[in-house]
Amino acid sequence: MKWYILALKNSVLIKGRASRKEYWYFILFTFLIMVVVANLDDLLYQFAGAPKMGILSTAVFLVSLVPGFTVTVRRLHHVNKSGTWMLIYLIPFGGLYLLFLFISPSFYGNTRWGNKPASIEGDEEDAEVLDEFMLK
Repeated sequence: MKWYILALKNSVLIKGRASRKEYWYFILFTFLIMVVVANLDDLLYQFAGAPKMGILSTAVFLVSLVPGFTVTVRRLHHVNKSGTWMLIYLIPFGGLYLLFLFISPSFYGNTRWGNKPASIEGDEEDAEVLDEFMLK
């Protein structure tokens, strides 16, 4: 939960880096919240005759839109790619390459978006794996 809150706190920061934990926990908790809220919308529609539009789901989606965008850009920065790489979604099967980038280990070293992963909380395991790889 702390990674989700960290992503929300950094929702106005595009510059910087986001670890895999921060990115994936944000995606996981947003998905779980959306499932719960969608079920609440269905209950409201069935019992209260509320509009089928899903007012709660729409509100949660709009609230999570900006933090989702910024954590995605910061995750791309963490693998040493610019945030404009999100446009690859427009190319057929481009989302698969982005998925690969999102699950990739952090870029080892300093980038124009921040310091090497060992200096960022939550990326110690990435740094250890990369250190072992670099020593061989």
